[in-house]
Amino acid sequence: MQYEAIGHVVELQPVSSGTSARGREWRKQTFVIETTEARPVKMAFELFGDNIEEYAKLVEPHPDSKPEIVVKYAVESFASKTGKYYTTCTAFYVRLANAAAAVNAPDVPEAEVEEVNDLKTVDELRQSLTQAYGVNQR
Repeated sequence: MQYEAIGHVVELQPVSSGTSARGREWRKQTFVIETTEARPVKMAFELFGDNIEEYAKLVEPHPDSKPEIVVKYAVESFASKTGKYYTTCTAFYVRLANAAAAVNAPDVPEAEVEEVNDLKTVDELRQSLTQAYGVNQR
C-alpha cells in the first residue's frame, strides 16, 4: 500500500549502516517532516541504499527557507525472531511539492529533480527492508 505526505523537513539523522544476519551490507537514513495540515504532525521516514544519495538535497532541513516536499511511502511491519513487530515508513519517492516551492528551495540541479522520478517497486522496498533488518516479513 502506498501513501503520500506533504510537509517540510525538520530533522535529518545521520546515515546508519551494518550487515544483516544474511551477511548483506545495508545503509539507512531517517528524516522527519512536519505536515502542512490544519493540525501538523511530525512523521519519520527511512531512506535505504542508493535512495540516500538520490534524495539527499531534497531532505536536508533548511532553516532559512522551508520548501515543501512530497513524500510517497510504504508502511510495513516486520516481525523479529523474538516475535516483536517493528513498523516503518519507507520513503521511495521525494520531490518538491510545487514549482513555487522550487524558488525558495536550495540549489537542486534540474537533472537531479528529474532523476527523482525513478520509483522503486514495493517488492524492491520489501527486499531492502528484509536485508536491512535481517527479519522475515509475516
